[in-house]
Formats: sequence, structure tokens, C-alpha cells
Amino acid sequence: MAGFLRTTGRRSDLDLLWQASRFLLAGEDPWSMIGPGRTWEWASPLYYPGTTLVAFAPLTGATLETARALWVGGCAALLAWAVSRQGWWRLLVCGSAPFLHASVGGQWSVIVAAAFLLWPLGVVAVLKPTVGLATVMAAPGDRWPAAAAVAGILLGGISLALAPDWPSAWLAATSTAPHMSAPVAHWRVGGPLALLALLRWRRPEARWLVALACVPQSTLPYEGLYMLLMAASRAELLALTILSYIGSFAHYAIAGQHLSTVQLHQLSGDVLVLLSYLPALVLILRRPNVGSLPCWLARLSTAVSRALRRQTA
Repeated sequence: MAGFLRTTGRRSDLDLLWQASRFLLAGEDPWSMIGPGRTWEWASPLYYPGTTLVAFAPLTGATLETARALWVGGCAALLAWAVSRQGWWRLLVCGSAPFLHASVGGQWSVIVAAAFLLWPLGVVAVLKPTVGLATVMAAPGDRWPAAAAVAGILLGGISLALAPDWPSAWLAATSTAPHMSAPVAHWRVGGPLALLALLRWRRPEARWLVALACVPQSTLPYEGLYMLLMAASRAELLALTILSYIGSFAHYAIAGQHLSTVQLHQLSGDVLVLLSYLPALVLILRRPNVGSLPCWLARLSTAVSRALRRQTA
């Protein structure tokens, strides 16, 4: 990653977080200083909350290139360890197109994917409040939300002490993000079909697919990494990996048309739904509706069942 960025002169999302954390620690307002035509030039406003900047503060003590290496290497190691616990063949995830896109760009999808398998990483819910929160709420047990709650209290308190007004600045920035969309909103390629995974609602991966489909995201190729974890066999993972490369090639073909940012993300989202979400949906629907439920969902299911029985009695 570091060599690629140094050669091309491009910046990654890690660069953004590293600089934003430095502004915050210096007593500056990163939400007013980062963006198009601002002190630190970036294509869009700063969409990350103060909790994320506090979590990244330790990396500001290192050089940018060292921070890049620590972030990408650490996230990759966590994902590799998490998937390999279920079988070495699952390491093919780390050879997929979404993984490569995420690693080069310093993106979040690698650690978010790992969070679905490792409950201590429930912290991503307060660091990446869209796909991170969806992942934590769909996870199979109750330790994920507990980890998110503890992290939220700790990081939230520190961030408010450093910048008491950050929630309003962050909300103002995120209110204008036209390139973000939920996969379920991509009607013309069958995005709403992702909701059919609710037919297998007892399965954690089915709940995860639905939750991810309903939250705004960039819909670029690296967001397809989550769907690879839906595979339950070598053959399924190989098929999803091959489709991920087809989707990557399609994305580059679209990007070569010199479209606007909004158009690029819209068309890439169509590709993501067609070649990642819908294939994963097909695999999930072939499985029985069995699986572990977190306590909150088990209680909700019991309450709904009782209410239905009372109405039919």
C-alpha cells in the first residue's frame, strides 16, 4: 500500500484519519478544516465522528507511512486469523478483489469483516457507525453489542472532552453525502431482493446481509468483502471470489468513462448488488432457517410469537 500511494501520489482514507486526528489533538476543528477548498484538501467533507478520531490518535505518533503499514497490516492480520479459525481454506478471502481494493485504499471493510467473527471488535460500531453498527447488531451473540457500548462510552467521553461540539459538526457533514447509498435502494438490479434473506432470519449471516443492505455506504468494490464471509464451503467461496474479480473489472470499466462521483458510485453499486449481494443471497436461501440468536433477538421473537398467539386465540 505505502509503495503504491508513494508512487501515484494518491491519498487513502487512513491519510484522512491520521490528519484529522492530528487536528483534533491540536485543538482544531477537523470538520471545518478538511474538505474541498479547505485547509486540508479532500474530495468530500470529513464524515467520521469524533470517536473514530480519538481511536486513531495513537497512530498520529508515527509517520504517515508507518501508520499506513500498521493499519493495513493489523487489519489484514485480524481478518486472516478470524477466518482461518473456521478452516484454512477461508484464507482465500484475503486473495479476493475486495480485499485488495480495501488494502490499497486503507479502507474499513477488512476490520469490519473481522468484527463479525471477533466480538472484541464490536468497537467498529462507534468507529464506523454505518456498516460497523450493522455488523455488530447482526452478530450471533450478545458480546458484540456489549463491546460496542463500552467503547462508545469511553471514546465518546474522551472525544466530547476534546471537542464538545463535534456531534453537530459531524451531523452537518454527513447530511450531504450524495455518493452514499444503501444496496437495497439499487432497484434496477434487484437491490430489494436482498430483503429475502429475512426468510433465514435465524442465521447470523442472513441478518448481516439484510443489515448491510439497508445502511448507506460507498458501494465501491471493497464493500463486497463482507459477502465473501457468507460462503459455507470451498466451492462457494471460490465462486464468490471469481465474481468479485468480475465486479472489479466492471468497476474499472465504469471508472474509465469519466463519470461524476455520484454516477460512478451509483453504477458501482449496481455491480456490487448484482455480483456480490445477490449471489450471497442465493447461497443463504439454500440453507435451513436455523442458527444462534442473541438474547435481545430471542426475547423479541418470543414476544412477537406470544402476541400473534393472543390475536389468533
